[in-house]
Amino acid sequence: MPNLYPSPLPDATRRDPRRRAEVRVYDTLAAQLDSAWWVFHSVAWLGKSTGDRVGDGEADFVIVHPERGAMTLEVKGGGIRYDAYLNQWFSENAGGHWNKIKDPFEQARTSKHALLNKLREYPKLKSRFWPMAHAVCFPGVVAERADLKTDAPRDVVLDRSDLERMPQALERVFAHFHAEREVEPLTPVELNTLRDVLARCSSCACPWGRRRATKIARSSG
Repeated sequence: MPNLYPSPLPDATRRDPRRRAEVRVYDTLAAQLDSAWWVFHSVAWLGKSTGDRVGDGEADFVIVHPERGAMTLEVKGGGIRYDAYLNQWFSENAGGHWNKIKDPFEQARTSKHALLNKLREYPKLKSRFWPMAHAVCFPGVVAERADLKTDAPRDVVLDRSDLERMPQALERVFAHFHAEREVEPLTPVELNTLRDVLARCSSCACPWGRRRATKIARSSG
């Protein structure tokens, strides 16, 4: 089982009909990933905005592996479609109605850059190349096209069929972003810093979540 934040998932989250897709993804990750993985659900953080750098950020999930890096994952439930003529994404609710939604790939990408900038606020991490990726999960549908649009290649789309093989699907996403560059594994200090930032910001709440967090390695850094 991976290291989960929060754990267990709050009952209020499980009862919320708007978060059924996120709960399904959380349970899938919990069941299929091993202890090398770190999964943070419902993360939001405040960061410094300078120039064109994104400051504040949020993500449905941030998924971390010491040898792969970190990934922001945006989850959209129900039916999903993209209207190229309108350049608009839509989601179908339980009543069969289609509603406009934000571009999920833009949300995941923006969250990734915001998290990267947040980590750069720490002096010891500022110059580090962080292996970062982003993806979108549509747990209620099967992707019918190889690429949904130019910035939405199939490699970074997790659909209903991918839920049956989540470790392989996550590996595919990381491989897409790091195919041409060897990833330097995260050190214990870097993992601790990333964990401390995300655990305080996840829905497990702080400071309760931080007290429950388990150190990967003791460090004076």
